[in-house]
Amino acid sequence: MRFEGERARFTLPTRTIERTRILTRPGARATAERRETVTQNVVEVRGQHNGELLRQVDQRVAQTRFYPHRVFHARGSVYRVGESSAGSAISVSLAEKGAVPTIPELSFQIKFGAWLGEIETHQLAQVTLARGVASVTVQEAVTGAIPRGSAAPSVRYAPVKAEYESVAAVLMFERVPSPAALEHVGRVIDLVLPAHLATDDEDIEVRAYPTGFAGITRPALVFIDRQVGGIGVAEALDARTVNDLLRWTWGVLHSCACMNGCKECTPPEVLARGPDKQGALQLLGGSSSA
Repeated sequence: MRFEGERARFTLPTRTIERTRILTRPGARATAERRETVTQNVVEVRGQHNGELLRQVDQRVAQTRFYPHRVFHARGSVYRVGESSAGSAISVSLAEKGAVPTIPELSFQIKFGAWLGEIETHQLAQVTLARGVASVTVQEAVTGAIPRGSAAPSVRYAPVKAEYESVAAVLMFERVPSPAALEHVGRVIDLVLPAHLATDDEDIEVRAYPTGFAGITRPALVFIDRQVGGIGVAEALDARTVNDLLRWTWGVLHSCACMNGCKECTPPEVLARGPDKQGALQLLGGSSSA
């Protein structure tokens, strides 16, 4: 048997996105499942000290997933990526004691392709929004490594880049109190997503588009599936899940006694740019009083 890659599907009963290996016999004809392959050309991430295989990642996005100086957990240990993640394999070292896992200083350019299916309107409690799914080309760049809980990178460098085709779910609101409120909601949703979908936090990125997306001039949150070809994130973000996310996000903000965001309820990058907690609560359709 030959390992040909991985495919992923959204499983409705468990609301999980599952990856399974694709195995074929040498010389076998390509099947329909082969066309669902997410990872055909993988880069292996291995520990320097023992050669243990820690992760596999598509080569098209390897540099922005395992960006320079990334610190991450794997198999009960903490590892650090070196100065470069280029090449057919990535060798990582054990991180120093007390090292804090990082998130990337990440920027995106999203090229809209086409709407996939109809744009639907939903009334979710006090929130009216439209939901669409779009094919997109993602251009992303990482310019630094940010320790979790911090607002600024501990190290910056020249951009490492990736470009790939994917799918995005788009939520479009009738109105928002302010661009800061939309950004505030988007970043909190990004944090609570792993509680609703069984994905890694790096699989989905939520971005705010206050002036609209793809020619539709309604404030939007775009949920970018950061896997080549998409792994089912847009399908998983159905109306029920979106409703859960919005109510959960409102609960996180409303349950905190602060008036306009603090480190207990608001991501540090939002605090650094300027939060709008009261506007975020209003956008989410609930009371703006804490």
